[in-house]
Amino acid sequence: MVELGAQEITELVEKASELGVQLDLPTTKTGVKKRADSQNWQTRTVKGKGGRAGLKTLYSLPTQVIEELERKGLSHLIEGHTSSTPVPFYSATSISGVPESMQAAVQNYTMWANEQDRSSVVPIRYYRHVYASAGAGEIAWDTSCDVMWFRTSFINYLGCDAAHLFCTRIKGDSMFPTLIDGGTALWRTCTEYAGEGIYILRQFNEIRVKRLVRHNRHSFHIISDNDNKSIYPTETLDLSEYEPHEFELYGKYLWDCGISDHSISESVIIP
Repeated sequence: MVELGAQEITELVEKASELGVQLDLPTTKTGVKKRADSQNWQTRTVKGKGGRAGLKTLYSLPTQVIEELERKGLSHLIEGHTSSTPVPFYSATSISGVPESMQAAVQNYTMWANEQDRSSVVPIRYYRHVYASAGAGEIAWDTSCDVMWFRTSFINYLGCDAAHLFCTRIKGDSMFPTLIDGGTALWRTCTEYAGEGIYILRQFNEIRVKRLVRHNRHSFHIISDNDNKSIYPTETLDLSEYEPHEFELYGKYLWDCGISDHSISESVIIP
């Protein structure tokens, strides 16, 4: 059973809408009360802010709404869905290797972490096995892939629809120092060239991550950011020489993270 106040229900609807999910729930507190009365939702009154005389009404969410959120990976938006309190963080008690001026902060990490708001996060599809799934000129963009979590405020800052974003791993040093071998990149899906930038693309049966610069209407320069041009020379891509099924853009680069000299076997290879 999931119990939320009227204000929390309207906020849930708003957060789900930001993630591209339209819930069959009212968008106002008055609407919540009317819906609850007409459909005989279970309710109970508890002490708390938001109600008269210090009392607050909690409403039990309909089962179909909870199931929809679970199917779409958004159950984290329901406070108390799996537990009445957030799953705690745990940290090692050792402060070995920690500067003296930072030791108090490290020792206090668990308490600090449990005080942070973990409700305003967005799931982004994470394709760890994209390279392994390439074959016959196609990639299986599995709908049940892994997940990476980002702050809602960060996704809003990017101005992107979360459903149009995806992550992959990177392997190879052709795009160093921009992209680090073993790192992870965040992409926005695209089917057409959207200005100079780094793209993940398929050229015949090969997945590549390269910087694209338009040369003329049909051709582009394919550039590796690595300065060693004897190994990674600039190439010319003339799409007039390609059949439609031989070349495909998947996404444009937005963000990345990585650890130097960290090798990962399951990766998107940068040829």
